[in-house]
Amino acid sequence: YPSLYLKGNWGGGFFYRSPYTAMGLDGKLMVSLGASDDLIVYDPATDSVEQISAKSDLIKSIKPWSMFKGLVPSSEKETVWYKANASYQNIVCDPWKNCYYRFFSLPAENTSGDKPLGIIIFDSNMKKLGECLVKCDMRLDSTCFFVSEDGLYIRVVSSSEDELEFACFDVYD
Repeated sequence: YPSLYLKGNWGGGFFYRSPYTAMGLDGKLMVSLGASDDLIVYDPATDSVEQISAKSDLIKSIKPWSMFKGLVPSSEKETVWYKANASYQNIVCDPWKNCYYRFFSLPAENTSGDKPLGIIIFDSNMKKLGECLVKCDMRLDSTCFFVSEDGLYIRVVSSSEDELEFACFDVYD
């Protein structure tokens, strides 16, 4: 984990500790962590690790729960804290457009609502091209997605247990 994880209590649940991974266009492993502005990039050819900036301009700060004071994992208080905080999520490789997308979420307006979803777009050299908030009338699950030549598909949350529905986004529009 990056050193910022040593400077506070990030909870015991999976909100900020789950690594999101993707294989890069160049064969390097990319890791995105919820509280870190940077991506960790591992090159198996050289056995080297580097951190590269992948920050959203819309995220001013991500605050730990406390400076090591108690937080019960998977508690309601932990969920409220997480929803009031921004976070980074998946890093996604798009081989059709030769680019990357990094998901992030902003604080929820209230604890019963979803956190607004955003996407940062990077070129193949991880130069930031832009970012946007996802505007969609449907509720999305950013943990379930895929990329095709048509665009970035994100799962639409529904009450059906028998069907999966995805919304397609062309982030260049």
